[in-house]
Amino acid sequence: MDIIVYFNNPQRIIDNIRDILCGCVSLYSFHTIYQYVVNNDATYMITNEILILGHCLTDIFLINDTNKNKVELYLHHLFACGIISFQLYNQPDTSIFYSMIFVSMECSTFFLVMRNWLDDSANWIKITNNILFILCFYQSRIYYYSRYLIFDKELSTILVPYTNNVINFMWYYLCIYGLYGLNLYWLLIMIKIGFKQIKNMQIFSAINCETILEYSYCSSLLYSFYAYSACKQISLSNIFILDIIGQTILVYSSKNYHKELKNRLIEEAPNTNIDVLKDQEIMWNYLNDIWSIHIRTFLCLLTNLNIFDVNENMTNKCVLALFSFYIHMITYYDYLRFIVNLKIEGKKFGLEEPLSYKSYMINFLIGTPILLDNIIIICNTNYYNIRVGLVVIFMILVLVSYVRPAYQANHLLIHIVLLFQTIYLTNSNIFAIMNS
Repeated sequence: MDIIVYFNNPQRIIDNIRDILCGCVSLYSFHTIYQYVVNNDATYMITNEILILGHCLTDIFLINDTNKNKVELYLHHLFACGIISFQLYNQPDTSIFYSMIFVSMECSTFFLVMRNWLDDSANWIKITNNILFILCFYQSRIYYYSRYLIFDKELSTILVPYTNNVINFMWYYLCIYGLYGLNLYWLLIMIKIGFKQIKNMQIFSAINCETILEYSYCSSLLYSFYAYSACKQISLSNIFILDIIGQTILVYSSKNYHKELKNRLIEEAPNTNIDVLKDQEIMWNYLNDIWSIHIRTFLCLLTNLNIFDVNENMTNKCVLALFSFYIHMITYYDYLRFIVNLKIEGKKFGLEEPLSYKSYMINFLIGTPILLDNIIIICNTNYYNIRVGLVVIFMILVLVSYVRPAYQANHLLIHIVLLFQTIYLTNSNIFAIMNS
């Protein structure tokens, strides 16, 4: 039979109860969306939200230790409860449409439940179900969520009266971005599963990736130079030169580092997990590359603050710049000390280093000043879509670094995301300078 429910297996009883509850909520969500879209009937919307709220609160106590993703489920339920309770408590003017977008996300859960119940012999049904799940997940949890809940300036404006104190602000934005981050995380997991089928193709080989990485930052530099030059008000100012200098330094150091890696990969083929600390030339190029990232980030911040423009905000700008400089210095010093200790102790740091204390510590020391500079730039950006875009891109960078959906091509994927970050940073700098 195509569908099997294992009620005779004690270990599956709770999981099946959870699946049945999820399936019922998902079917009711399909009915609610159908009534709203086809018949313009929103009477079921609030009831559906209360049903989802009750289901999440109940399911929290049904999650057991056998669930590998129990932490994600706990977070999902907490964020979902936070969003629904905020909407029910405050009743914003967009409550019905706001509810419709949120309720639509539950529709994809039905196909997830069906995947647990389908027999392994029903291959074509499982494939069809997986395709429907992916399409429904992307449309509701990524596209609709991004367009109508994250990047919708009108919704943000309407919610201002309801988020004008610290508690409500944290209540709403922590939950809305937390759930969005989980959706992006699950999307990357699905991409990783799909990419696994093609990761061994020659086009994604480590040598080819390093060849592209040699010149990948050039596209960012060219875009920034064109954007700054095209804006007459910016081209008359010398401040954009700081950002161009920072990116030029990064292009040069990145090229040298990835060129050395490519040469070593060719020499040690088929080994792809090159020890960065073993070869002196590679290690120094690696250290220079990280130092260049600090320089590029700091000079981008100075550009955004328009540090050459002397006005009544000069004191604040100098304080922010000096604080950022201090954080860059101490984190890079700690980073150097950590790398030197690894070298002295004879420990390896591979090109494909698995998630471990070493990788977490290095990412923390590199990422902390970058996060700080991004926060300052985001707060200094008045244009809504650019500000939100910078937040989303930073979230994607963190998740891509953690999930590693592209395997050996993951660093190339990070550089692609960094290109989009540069586009947003450049436009943020332009608007900041023009409005200063």
